Amino acid sequence: MEVYYERQMRHNYLIIKQENSCEESYESQMLMANTIDGLLKFRFRQTENGVLYYYEITSKQPLTRLLEGRWIGKDEIAGLIVSIARILERIECYLLQESQILLEPEYIYVTPEDFKIYLCVVPGRKIDFPKAMEQLLQYILKKVDHKEKDSVLLAYRLYQESQKELYGMDNLLKWLSQETKAVGREEEKRDSASQIADLDNPMPETTEFLPLEYGKEVKPKQQKKKTAFWKRIPVIIGILMTPGVVWLIKGTGFFKEYPLLLAAWYGMWGIFGLALWIIRCIFPENVEEEREETKQLLFKAKEEHSWEIPSLSEEPSLKVGEGSPSTDSVIRPVTAPVMETQLLTPENANQKIVRYLVSLDKQQEDIPIPYFPFIIGKKSGITDYTLNKDTVSRLHVKLEEIDGGYQITDLNSTNGTMVKGVMLQNNETKFLEIGDEIYIADSGFRFM
Repeated sequence: MEVYYERQMRHNYLIIKQENSCEESYESQMLMANTIDGLLKFRFRQTENGVLYYYEITSKQPLTRLLEGRWIGKDEIAGLIVSIARILERIECYLLQESQILLEPEYIYVTPEDFKIYLCVVPGRKIDFPKAMEQLLQYILKKVDHKEKDSVLLAYRLYQESQKELYGMDNLLKWLSQETKAVGREEEKRDSASQIADLDNPMPETTEFLPLEYGKEVKPKQQKKKTAFWKRIPVIIGILMTPGVVWLIKGTGFFKEYPLLLAAWYGMWGIFGLALWIIRCIFPENVEEEREETKQLLFKAKEEHSWEIPSLSEEPSLKVGEGSPSTDSVIRPVTAPVMETQLLTPENANQKIVRYLVSLDKQQEDIPIPYFPFIIGKKSGITDYTLNKDTVSRLHVKLEEIDGGYQITDLNSTNGTMVKGVMLQNNETKFLEIGDEIYIADSGFRFM
């Protein structure tokens, strides 16, 4: 099986040349005449060298590329297995065979925004589907964060099931259902235990609630601010009502005798309130308490994610170690620290040089490239630099450093990537030299 990639106008295609293929086969005619949800759009073309099968992959990315620099989560694993099972049910209605499906991760295509799965059916292809599914599950097991207990349990159980003889998709779905229910029961137990603890300790000195995302405020802290505000109301009412009490006791003649006393009273409290507000803005209260709470939350999170998976006969080799992104990752978290640009001096001569894509348009900012690989696109969260333009694809281009040199790869973009005046085919890689002009869609840069 030979594989090519080609861009035609605004469409990108994965092209497969299958040996002993026939354009008039039942599978080819069925795929041409029907649009099956979950399968890549199909067409074929007869050439002198044989039949070429075209699969449209516009706006989609291979699974290997999407997971190149991050872990796969429990929900994504479940979605992948369920999607494959549903596609198998659909193709049975069209009398297509499961042995014709490509299950290699590089040929499983995904839409980055919703992780929808698309498979490729190759007419005339015959494979051992259970064996291919086992290899896919082994790949998934290597892409799971070993500190995420639920994800590892699910991936490991699915992989174990694939080791049994005469297993099928029904067995995987059964395990998937059982693991989902087990996780749900554990969450219910944790919620029940938390509610019992709240009843036993209605006013805890330190909160045990974990925020949904570390760094966001915790609900007990918001309640504390609300309670503190209501405690101040009697003081405010007392300040406002004091002149009225004096008037009831002394009568109106008191304020006629001392006309400036009322203005001095309110003026004094007004100045005091303004000074207190300024002090709280400059020196926020409970700073040390908030820092201590943050430390406790991070320590608790680290303890909860210190679980190890059972030992396997072959330890999976992970690209990212200890559950944290490495400097070699392609897709980095949005909150990654910004690296400072430094001049190359004898003191720091061993440090890496920060490259730039210098914009040819004054209205477009330059793009610093502090590390490699480096992905540019308009989809924030899965790219290293977000180039927010309609003509730019979600994952458009990747820059890499190989043996002291540089190369650029078009990531199946819609409007293409041009290097030194030559348009790259989708997924084509070309070496870069300092000073080369690059066009990402219609945005021009010079590699420096």
